[in-house]
Formats: sequence, structure tokens, C-alpha cells
Amino acid sequence: QRQMCIRDSPNTQRLIAFGEVGLTGEVRACTGVRRRIQEAARLGFKVAIIPAQGSEEAMGIDGITVLPISDLAGALRAAIH
Repeated sequence: QRQMCIRDSPNTQRLIAFGEVGLTGEVRACTGVRRRIQEAARLGFKVAIIPAQGSEEAMGIDGITVLPISDLAGALRAAIH
């Protein structure tokens, strides 16, 4: 199984990220956030990086930590933290 590496270290935190990135680096909301997070948790992902806009519906899902971000820089910071 291939693992994504950031800074030469594998993605051991089972990280998932989704959203739409605009030309200026802003991360835009997408549809079906709660359903996507629930499925990610079911598949064993532990951390989800999602667009801040509309993130309220994804909070409180058991088994996964949700990190709302508003721009690509924030997403990268969250991914390597």
C-alpha cells in the first residue's frame, strides 16, 4: 500500500482532505460534507481537513477529528502538524 509522504514521513494519522481550491488559494465549500466525513470515519481515517465554510454540519462525528480551514496554506499547515 502506498502512503503519501510529507517531509519524508508517511501519513500515519490517516488524513483525508477535500474541498475546492480557488485561484487565490481560498478553499471553498462543497456539498455532502457530513456524509463524506462519516464515510471517511467508517473507512478508518482519523483526521479530516475540510472547508471552514459549512463545517458546522461535520462537527461531532465519532472517531474522526475535523479541522476546518479557509485557505490552502492552512490546509498544508494542518497536514504537516
